[in-house]
Order: sequence, then C-alpha cells, then structure tokens
Amino acid sequence: MDALLSPKSIALIGVSADIEKISGRLLPILQAYRFPGRIYPINPKRTEICGLTCYATLLDLPESPDVAVLLTPNTAVPNLLRQAVDKGVPYVLIYSSGFNEVGGDGERLAQEVQDLVCGTNTRALGPNSEGFYDLGSAVALSFSPVLDPLRGRVPLKQGGTVVLSQSGGLGFAIADQLESNGIGIRAIVTTGNELDLEIVDFLKYYAGEPDVDRIVLFFEGIRDLGAWRSALSKVQASGKTALAIHIGSSQVGVEAVRAHTGQTPSSDEVQELLHSLNIAQFADLDDLIDFTLRDSRSQGSCQSRVAIVSTSGGAGIWCADLAPEYGLRVPRLSIDLVRKLQPVLPGYASLLNPIDVTAQAIFDGSICSALSSILSLDDFDAVLFVATLGYDHKLINDPQFQELLQNSKKPISVFSYTPPSSEAKVLLESLNIPVSTSPRQALRQITRCLQEYSQTDNADGDVETVRKQP
Repeated sequence: MDALLSPKSIALIGVSADIEKISGRLLPILQAYRFPGRIYPINPKRTEICGLTCYATLLDLPESPDVAVLLTPNTAVPNLLRQAVDKGVPYVLIYSSGFNEVGGDGERLAQEVQDLVCGTNTRALGPNSEGFYDLGSAVALSFSPVLDPLRGRVPLKQGGTVVLSQSGGLGFAIADQLESNGIGIRAIVTTGNELDLEIVDFLKYYAGEPDVDRIVLFFEGIRDLGAWRSALSKVQASGKTALAIHIGSSQVGVEAVRAHTGQTPSSDEVQELLHSLNIAQFADLDDLIDFTLRDSRSQGSCQSRVAIVSTSGGAGIWCADLAPEYGLRVPRLSIDLVRKLQPVLPGYASLLNPIDVTAQAIFDGSICSALSSILSLDDFDAVLFVATLGYDHKLINDPQFQELLQNSKKPISVFSYTPPSSEAKVLLESLNIPVSTSPRQALRQITRCLQEYSQTDNADGDVETVRKQP
C-alpha cells in the first residue's frame, strides 16, 4: 500500500492542458502540493503539459510508475488497465464513472476490470473515485475542490484523523469540515465503486500507522462483513477510534446507493456489526464533529481559558457546563478583574465565571466597559459573549461595542440564544466574529479560533489576518 499512498512516480493517462476540465486539474494540484517524485503526463496529442514532457502511451515510459491514474472515458479503461498490468504497474487509480452503478454495458465494463486485475500484481482503486490525499506523504492525488489552490484553498492542517469514504465528494467535504473545526487530518481516501480495493484495505493499513488517532468512515454498503469485522478489530486493538456514518438505510436510500456506487447495502447486518464492536455511529456530521472534539479534548487537560460574558444567567451556565468538553477552562475572575468590574456593573451582577452582567448592562451601556476590562487583561485566552441579538437594541449600533470587537487581540465568539437580527448578523460578519444560536457551535468556534490564533506566525497577533484564513 505504500506504493499507492507514498508513490515515487505517477503516470497521468489522459491528462489535459485545460484546467477547466477534471482531467486538467490533477497535474496543477500535484505540482502545487510539491509532489517530490516523478510525474509522467500521457497524452498522444501533446508534447508538453505544465512544463513536463508528454508521452504517447503508458508503455512508452522509461519506468513502471508506482501509480497510473486513468483520466479517460469509461470505455477506454479496460485497454489502459491491460497496459498497466503488462507494464507491471502496482496500482491504478480510476476516476471514470459509468460502471456497475449504471447497469447494462457498465456492468460488463465493471466485470472486465475485475477480471483484468484478478490474479495479477496490479491493484485498482475505483472506479468512480475522487482519489486521495495523504498528508503524511504529502501526496494530493485528487481533483477535489477542497484541495484546489486555484479555488483559493490552502493545504489542510495535519493531524491524526483519517477519513475513508466510498463517496468522493463527501469524503473530502467531511475532512474539510473536520479540519475547519480544529481537527487535523492525516489522510482522505475515497474508494468509489470498490471493484478491487475497498475501504477495509485502508482500514487495515492506517490501523498500523502510529500517527493516526481515529478513522472516520462514510460508507453505503459492505460486501464482506467478516473482513470488516477483522479490520475494525485491528483498528481498536491498535488503540485507535473508529467513527461511522452509514447511509442507505431507507428504501429510497437503497435504490440511490445502487445508482451511485453500485453497492447493495444490507442495513440490518451492518448495524449489527457496528453495534457488536461498539463503533460510534452518527446520522449527522455536526454530531460527529462534536464527538470528535470532545474525544480529542478528553485525551488532554483543559488548557485554554475562556471568559463567558452573559446577559442571561442560565445561558451562561449552559455554556460553562459544556466548555470542558471542548478543552476550555472557565476559571474564576482574578481579584484585579473583579475590582475593575464592580464599579461598572449593576450590584446584582454575578462576578464569577460565567460572568452574569444581566440584561441591564446592555441597556445602560456598562457591557462595553466590562468587556473592555476583560479584554485588557491576560486572565483569559478567549471570550464567549452570550446575549439575545434577536432585535436591534442599541448595543449593535454602539460604536464603542463595534470598536471593542474589531480591535480585540483575543478570539471572540457570540452565542445568541434567540435568532440574531439581520443587522446583528451583518455587523458580526463584517467584523469576522462568528455567531451561532447553539452553545455547542459557539464553543466549537472558540476552539477553532484559538487554533488559528496559535498557528499564526504574526508576532503581533494580527486579528484580521488570522480571522480571514480559509
């Protein structure tokens, strides 16, 4: 599997010079991610693409590449696969669609692909795959927009999470959302129709990688329950966590799965397998992200200090209860800060943490003085502001409040326990301040902002630069 995920040489068969085509996106992405090995473009109609010499066929190459990528129509795949077998290419990545998922001639092509690789030293990933991105080897062998520098994307932050998906688009989208919430990615592999290599093969591979902490699975069907049980058991025995999103459980979903990847799901058996191994399952990506954040934070102590400034006592307590799940400490206020807040807040305000400034602080304007004092000290790493922004009270239009948010050197997240007004949303968006109507989302935003702040190289803590990172 190393030759596939850490190749030293790659052949791109059917590569185009037109970057608006899928067949033209892969080479620029490989070059942008500084693939250190040898790249062989194969296109009989071109002599050069992106500064590299083109070859007419795979058989004309000076060596047998580790991976041959097929960027051609489905009907050309069998002959090209035959060439790869003859050339001794260990791995072939098939992007083409139109195989067993469409029936008819596609079924015949699918069977031909399986027959061609059966009993040989060549393995095939796909068809209908969107490729993979292994951050450990810095190999971005995919045309996914998530990786595309021409779409303004920057490399994902590396971490210990692997995403394995039968769906190409969703595999990369899940990794993108995990990473945007502070969960570093080790690899993304999309397997498509799985005519040869399957998710289970990559489960076994990444179970043995020491820098992998967890594996997220997004799948439609399982062909060999015994193989999956063995691979998942290996993952668990290695001390790693497996998390699953299994789709295609409804009758409509079953029919859609057959049309998508050609899988024939057996939902009851899959559920029994996952349940017997205590594999956590999720129906919603937000739930999976929350679980992963809590899991990763629980492996270490709560480090970052958050000040919860709330106009509602109950809402502040709600956030304080959840904060440790996101690696956040809610420490008591220092004597110095209490002395600064006492003269500006109502006498019945709670000067603990969460800091219940009460609704009166918005109406009399003392909230700005309180926030200014909190932001001026080094007692906290971030601030969660909790209030109702459902109507356009004067706080939204207060220049002092806007200035505090704009000039803050600390991350600020807003939890509005009522749907925020359009004016509030426009203001906060213009200041790059995240706002949500969920305490979990607000805390998740805090952890994300703290990660971005910690990774910036700007010694002065340039808030605008950090907040605008994709």
